Amino acid sequence: MVITPAPPPEDKLPDNFDPFEHLQKIYIPQHNAIVNRYFSDLGDDWKPNIASARSALRVACTMVDNDNQLMMSLRHHLLFDLLGYGKKNLSIFYGSSLDTALPVSGHPQLFLYFSQDSQAVPVNAKRLDHEKSCRLTRCASKAGQALPAITKANLIEIAREIKTQFVEGKKGLVYTSCLLYL
Repeated sequence: MVITPAPPPEDKLPDNFDPFEHLQKIYIPQHNAIVNRYFSDLGDDWKPNIASARSALRVACTMVDNDNQLMMSLRHHLLFDLLGYGKKNLSIFYGSSLDTALPVSGHPQLFLYFSQDSQAVPVNAKRLDHEKSCRLTRCASKAGQALPAITKANLIEIAREIKTQFVEGKKGLVYTSCLLYL
């Protein structure tokens, strides 16, 4: 006697498959479970009504089977973005990341000015100029502070490094002029 294995199940979608109906069938119960938890203070035996503001919000957030894509999106947006469910359990941070930045007053500021090569300027366009700056936090602007004052030797060393990186290194863009001001 020979036993033949059962044929494998078909891996294709049914002929009458509707992707939107399938998505609704999966998405609506998941979304409404979140709505039920968010509005649990209204009770388990809650019936849809708009008698109070909170109850009206629950009606507005609850998805129903005949919702179209726009209605589903609006209900989702109302719950997650406007009512703040998407921000639930996030810590509130008062302040700025700039509060932790080092104080820069008293440190020399390095300015780099870049100009576009005249050959690279498109016809009927003007040359692009760009400025970048940073603070040299390992030096002081003048003597008598906690850090050593910046010297001409320091400036020459920085200028040589800039030349090495931008001119000799040919890393990316080529500029016709680079002025160094402190």
